[in-house]
Amino acid sequence: MALVRAKKRIASSCAAWLARARWGILRSSSAQMAVEFAVVTPVVVAVAFILLNGLIFVGDCAAFDIAARDAIRLQADDGWEDGSAAEVRLRIEQRLGMDHESVEVVCEKTGMGHIRYTASARFAPPFLEGVSVFGVDVVGLRHEVEFTVSPYRKGVVV
Repeated sequence: MALVRAKKRIASSCAAWLARARWGILRSSSAQMAVEFAVVTPVVVAVAFILLNGLIFVGDCAAFDIAARDAIRLQADDGWEDGSAAEVRLRIEQRLGMDHESVEVVCEKTGMGHIRYTASARFAPPFLEGVSVFGVDVVGLRHEVEFTVSPYRKGVVV
């Protein structure tokens, strides 16, 4: 009988020790996870912010390409005029309707009477103006599209 009680006592003390050991391990690893989470979270947020702005920029570039192509085709029917670049810029801005982009259009004659339109958009969200990261100023992104139009075949981009 004494032997059975001793075995039960040893078994219960071993079980108690194992339970304390398990809880001790769980407590230390959960604290480690909290520290790792606190260290990794700002990095993940920064990467997500950059990725989100990159995707917005890519979407804006696609919309700008379509709007610029359509505006230049409409202007190609009118031929060469002094204010053609301003008209193309106005059409692009009306189609895009975005506050965080500025559009510039340059129009020039090339060889054989062709007309080259260079349209560029500058992507600069208002929350990034004047921001610097680690001492480096954040500048707006720029996207440029160039089309050469034939005045002899109306609406045809060369």
